[in-house]
Amino acid sequence: MRTSDGFDLAEFFEHEPLQSYEGVSLPQLPNAFSLFGPYSWSGGSYHVMVETQAGHIIRVLREAERRGADRVAVRPEANARFLEFVRARAANSLLAISNCAPAGSYYVDHHGDFSSLRPTTGLQAWWTSRTFPLDDYTYA
Repeated sequence: MRTSDGFDLAEFFEHEPLQSYEGVSLPQLPNAFSLFGPYSWSGGSYHVMVETQAGHIIRVLREAERRGADRVAVRPEANARFLEFVRARAANSLLAISNCAPAGSYYVDHHGDFSSLRPTTGLQAWWTSRTFPLDDYTYA
């Protein structure tokens, strides 16, 4: 995916750790949302994950409508804060402690991170999708 300003998602993820704010969005991709982005799945029900991600997206879109905005993007600092949070939590997980990276697991990406798994419970992810600060996004 290449944007009109030249941002290429594949190139970005080739060189940068896989990331997305709350598993939903990236600063470089305004008005683009994902239901199964990096760090979105808490290991529970797929349906709960989709409901959680959709709830996040709906909150952002409703806020954009309230503000009369037609362009929304997560703030880079919010994305960086979430990436730092999940990487710190993941560092204490069984996958990290047992050094599963050499095992060839599909959970481990080419950077050595297991970015498909969100290191929180499904309930924590669901709650966060309903309470994250709406000002973590810009609206224009």
